[in-house]
Amino acid sequence: MITVDAQIDQTRHDNKKLYDINSSLDQAEASIAELEKGFWNISSSDNPIDLPDLQEGDVEVPIMMWKNVFVRYHEYTLRCCKTFLMRINHNHELKDTVTYSSIKSVNCMKDGFAEIIFMPTVPFDKWTIFTEGDALETLVKDMAQRKEDQDATLKVTFQTGVPVFDFKPITTAAKRAHDFAGGHKYGGGARAGGGKKMTKFQQEQAQNDAFLDDMMGDLDSITNINVEIGKQLNTHTEELSKQADLVRETNDRIRPTLKRMDKWSDENS
Repeated sequence: MITVDAQIDQTRHDNKKLYDINSSLDQAEASIAELEKGFWNISSSDNPIDLPDLQEGDVEVPIMMWKNVFVRYHEYTLRCCKTFLMRINHNHELKDTVTYSSIKSVNCMKDGFAEIIFMPTVPFDKWTIFTEGDALETLVKDMAQRKEDQDATLKVTFQTGVPVFDFKPITTAAKRAHDFAGGHKYGGGARAGGGKKMTKFQQEQAQNDAFLDDMMGDLDSITNINVEIGKQLNTHTEELSKQADLVRETNDRIRPTLKRMDKWSDENS
């Protein structure tokens, strides 16, 4: 009896660990969801964010966006980076970053206007932008390529009467590298030197990387705990039934969480 009682106590203790693990997973999933959204309105007049150096392969396109009836349109620059899009204001301050996975589609409209439409997870439904010349074509082609590089597709629509252009992305890395080597009308840059002091934005990225490292370590520990708990399954039915359900639920949650974290890390490394 003493042995059976000890086993039941151990199982109840293990079940408490599993409840705690699922609580930690709730926090982890919420944090990952925030990272996947990008960073919005991260700069203000009181706390401007330094603009990172232009990297090799980055493409910048000038746009305008409606502000209000008093100042009307504001000038911005959209910078297409490897894994996300930056919105930069006329003071060369970083305003927003949005991952390409958060961009659902682009609707090309008359008179140089276009809508960049976001996924439901993003705090804004869309950006309505104004472009001149071939800026919109350059922007759409580059975003379509970035989405293709992440094994995704950018949906592009054209209003009736709007000239249709070819935005089909290049699917081979060799051709992509060749295009970058030729340069872009709207700019490109060399990679920043390794000895430079990190900007505020780069520090923010470094902190996010550290967060992900810690979270990955926690999830590794969770997996190890689950393995050990699995070894301790015994015959006392009621508590073991609870434990089996908890183990199954926890494992089912850990796998997609790890995949989301790996995907985010790959896209932002």
